[in-house]
Amino acid sequence: MSQNSLLEQIKDGHQFPPSVYEDNDRIYLAMIGLQVVVFVATAIAFSFWIYRSHRNLKSLGALALEYTPGWAVGWYFVPIASWVVPYLVMQEIWKNSDPDRIGKFSKATSLIVVVWWILFVIRVILGSGLNVAFPSSDHPSIETLITATSFQMAWYAIGAAAAAAAIVVILKIDANQQERYNRLHADPATQFLIP
Repeated sequence: MSQNSLLEQIKDGHQFPPSVYEDNDRIYLAMIGLQVVVFVATAIAFSFWIYRSHRNLKSLGALALEYTPGWAVGWYFVPIASWVVPYLVMQEIWKNSDPDRIGKFSKATSLIVVVWWILFVIRVILGSGLNVAFPSSDHPSIETLITATSFQMAWYAIGAAAAAAAIVVILKIDANQQERYNRLHADPATQFLIP
């Protein structure tokens, strides 16, 4: 039985044996533990991917990069700047990975990068809002628990959408970088662009 269903039944006056509540708490704590492990593993893998993808840009003929591979990752950890600069870094990686823009400056932005970043920011804001709107309490009301559970489900849904958008961004950048590399090595006229 889902937590939301359990809470709705409690609200309607149903009584359950203590084991049902204990099972629900165990499942909830296990999910939080799994979420922390997945978040940390994903954050580490994503950081390595950003570093590698940005480092590839110079050898792919990128012109006038604003960021370094180290700072491409580092900006995620700088307060206030982390709300904007990682998005700009990802747009820089996107533009300079485009195989059709070899040797050209590009001001075009990627819609999927915009969508990914908006979802990411909404998830962070909603997560912060959950902590403020529903502070931990020893005896919250059923209505508060139901509302908090609904907000948490929305937070998970937005997180899943942000993850899906990130996967699309990663796959497209990887494919573009491979294609750009292939074109640079196939056309002798573009060889001068490789440092």
